[in-house]
Amino acid sequence: MLVATEPYVAMKMRILLALGTGLRRGDIDSLKISDIDFEKNSISTTSRKTKKSMASRPVSAEVMAKLSKYVCSLDVGQEKIFNHYCPVKSRIITIGYVNGSLKTC
Repeated sequence: MLVATEPYVAMKMRILLALGTGLRRGDIDSLKISDIDFEKNSISTTSRKTKKSMASRPVSAEVMAKLSKYVCSLDVGQEKIFNHYCPVKSRIITIGYVNGSLKTC
């Protein structure tokens, strides 16, 4: 799946965060750069329902390195990691190659 998302940097970063931290889609979409502690390799989040701070989650050095590179590519002054909401709701996306072409559904 990560190979198929190579051209889609933001989608790949979302998948890495989901797999590497266990964060849910909504939590990933609402992440801010200030939620990331690059020195401690962790991410802190706030509950969207209760607005209370949740425990920080450890992030592997590999995912953190990719996240750091991604954050450096963002526009100056951008607060949220992902400015565009990922429109996929409760459906499964299948990504693969059919006859040499990338297909999603």
